[in-house]
Amino acid sequence: FFSFHTIAEIVYNDGATYEGGWFEGDMHGQGLLVYNNSNTLTGEFKDGLIYNGEGICKLQSGGTYEGVYREGKIHGQGVYKDRKGFVYNGDCIEY
Repeated sequence: FFSFHTIAEIVYNDGATYEGGWFEGDMHGQGLLVYNNSNTLTGEFKDGLIYNGEGICKLQSGGTYEGVYREGKIHGQGVYKDRKGFVYNGDCIEY
């Protein structure tokens, strides 16, 4: 069985792009994922998902979330800001 860990720049069929760590065919390690609708995720990836640790999600609507992810979901301390200036700073659970 052959496995490798490298840095990759991938363009998916739907137009999404990923630049960062790559292991056994999945996003793995530090990386940047840009969806075809311009939403972005920056942080630590594992098995193809944003995983444990901190990440930044910039939404096409202008909002942002910066904070903790657990097992691929928003979970823990974070800050959400919408484009109109509303700010929520606190705990977020499995979004």
